[in-house]
Amino acid sequence: LDSAPTFSKVWTALAQGQSVEGTPDPGTAKPFLIAALHMRLNVPTVVLVPRPEDAQQLYVQLQLWLGEDFPVHLYPESDALPYERLTAEPSTSHQRINALAALLGVSSKEGRGKPLIVASALAASRKTLSSSTFATCTINLSKGSMSPIEQVVEKALWAGYRAEPGVEVP
Repeated sequence: LDSAPTFSKVWTALAQGQSVEGTPDPGTAKPFLIAALHMRLNVPTVVLVPRPEDAQQLYVQLQLWLGEDFPVHLYPESDALPYERLTAEPSTSHQRINALAALLGVSSKEGRGKPLIVASALAASRKTLSSSTFATCTINLSKGSMSPIEQVVEKALWAGYRAEPGVEVP
């Protein structure tokens, strides 16, 4: 791979913090090349693709190439349109929150490498929380941790959760 001129050009430019333009489309080798560059750079990376289907497909392929060592997250588009007053699917919200948490370094996905986030242009263009608001509203609970229930409930209510008599979705 190091002897391939296109890869060397891209690697050198990215390692120096420069943008890369005018390289040929790697076609079906794109997931492999993204994985190789991400492993070498080992920095939090966001990959934008044109369509939501492309994001899903690339996400699956990158998981295969990167394995467990480098966490890969899908940042899906919200189901509701910006002007609709609908709430998003819980699974969609969960994936978006996990991706944001990975970028802030508070992700539950462990690995030796930095996270790679895959998003469609539409998903990335939707407004979300600021990093300071996200950090303020984050509650870290882990197996074996001891936290006073009153403090956890108070912070959850402050962050926008509401009290419910039972849990329906994990």
